[in-house]
Amino acid sequence: MNIKNLEAFLAIVQLGSFKAASEKLHTTQPAISARIANLESEIGDLIFDRADKKTRLTPKGYKLLPYAEKIIALLQELNFAMGDSENYSGTVRLGSSETIVHVWISEFIHSLHEAYPNLTIELTVDTSINLRDKLLLRELDIAFLMGPLVSPELESKFLCKYPLSWVASPNLLKLDHTMTLAELAQYPIITYPRQTRPYAELQAMFNMVDLPMVKINGLSSMATIIRMAVDSIGIGTLPIAGIKKELKSHELIVLNVTQPLAELEFTVVNRPDPLLRMIAALAQTLGQSHSE
Repeated sequence: MNIKNLEAFLAIVQLGSFKAASEKLHTTQPAISARIANLESEIGDLIFDRADKKTRLTPKGYKLLPYAEKIIALLQELNFAMGDSENYSGTVRLGSSETIVHVWISEFIHSLHEAYPNLTIELTVDTSINLRDKLLLRELDIAFLMGPLVSPELESKFLCKYPLSWVASPNLLKLDHTMTLAELAQYPIITYPRQTRPYAELQAMFNMVDLPMVKINGLSSMATIIRMAVDSIGIGTLPIAGIKKELKSHELIVLNVTQPLAELEFTVVNRPDPLLRMIAALAQTLGQSHSE
């Protein structure tokens, strides 16, 4: 079978349409249709059900899928084993938590371009919950997100971790003593979104003590958490690694609090593909160097 036909088949499965596959493979939609027609002719049956203008796999298409994935993965592994990184072209759809973006994503993409000069990176910055959904829907190839993701279709490895600290503007309060949870509860708390582990841990923390109702504001954007903390809206919970500029300029200070916060732990999740495994390994090296 022609390798390009199999590549077109996998691109359609991953992206959901002939048009998206043509864009990923840098060719025309008629060319993709021709490749699929040739593949169906070789197999002797339809591999896509095109009813209702939606692209779905037929039973024969589902049967072909694991073999096509193995063949393309082996070819990529062979190219990598031969040491010619310039053979890698196309687009890798990368998703990242905003925390990683604030710390080292630019350095990572620069290193990636040096290692694989013909590779195009499409970066999606979103919450970890949305990144998980996009991975499972095959809308992303690899992602850096908070916490693990267990799926038989995906590989998940530790990426990095960062201490989470209580921070505030010096205009909101003065750093003159160690604060208790009761003192913190007098201020709005600004943190990660409601569905995240940091938010849940804050809720549990304040529910364990006899305190009045605490205002915990969950925001999906780390940049917004930083901005609101700088503007004295409330006390933020942020990783030191992501706010070095604000600490250096004294727009934010780290508070001494009787109750410490748990670390943020991030995972790299990718499809079982040789190139994506190498990209994940590069991310692990860089991520852990910034954790030290």
